[in-house]
Amino acid sequence: MLSKHRRVTKSLFNKVIKEGHTLHGNLLYFRYIPKSVDKYSHFSFVAPKSVAKSAVLRNKLRRKGYSALRSISTKDAVGILFFKKEAKNSIVKDLNLEIASLFRKADLIK
Repeated sequence: MLSKHRRVTKSLFNKVIKEGHTLHGNLLYFRYIPKSVDKYSHFSFVAPKSVAKSAVLRNKLRRKGYSALRSISTKDAVGILFFKKEAKNSIVKDLNLEIASLFRKADLIK
């Protein structure tokens, strides 16, 4: 899990949704703003009910996402990663590769 000051707040969430760029992958799609509002990068994961009906499964997906994100070093940015239905049965290694490829497309990897 990311520390609280590294996660996207409600106000940042709305800003990213309105002004952010979008990239699509097989398991996730990524909305982001290239520059962060402070010296930290902020990221969050969203697992909609359309992906998994059970809250337990949605939380499990988010935890897998945060675990995969931990190993990637990024530039300052604000981003939200939304899970697609295909991510329901994925493993952390697949998510790690998907997140890394999306961040490379967005030029966010250090």
